[in-house]
Amino acid sequence: EDATTFSYRWIMLFYVLALNLLGGWTCFSVAPISTMTGNALGVADPENLVAAFLAATVLGTACEPAILGRIGLRRTVLFGALLLMLGNLVKSGVSETDRSDYGDWRAYLGFVLAGMSQPFYRCTAAFVVVAWFPERERAFATSAALNGHPLGIGCAFVAGALLVETGEDVPAYFHL
Repeated sequence: EDATTFSYRWIMLFYVLALNLLGGWTCFSVAPISTMTGNALGVADPENLVAAFLAATVLGTACEPAILGRIGLRRTVLFGALLLMLGNLVKSGVSETDRSDYGDWRAYLGFVLAGMSQPFYRCTAAFVVVAWFPERERAFATSAALNGHPLGIGCAFVAGALLVETGEDVPAYFHL
């Protein structure tokens, strides 16, 4: 007997794909512009921001099964989206009007929060697909959801190269 499917499953898939894309973009957002980021924002060793993101991802991955079991799939994905949003807001310095004292702490905290978010939508993509898609659509849906991350990495390199020409462009780029 076929399970009932809903057309808005494609919207759910888009959300997971978008979260994975934004997570990949955030992780590698400084890679093509690391020297300018360091100079513009006063961040020592901006390459270490990626390392901080990945280390936080490992921590989030260790916590993800327990959180998924406790609060369920929907809330776990929403929690990941919230962490990603908070990380990017902190990273962008949204509350600051003067960029002269941006400092390392805001960049590192933002990247750590965003890194911790990743397992809550990346590791749960297969669960979302199994919950929302019939078997005949699962391979495509899983591929689409998980390929958002490498697309985000590509966006980071393209957008960074196109949007940041000088160090003065870095704060505006972080506000994307």
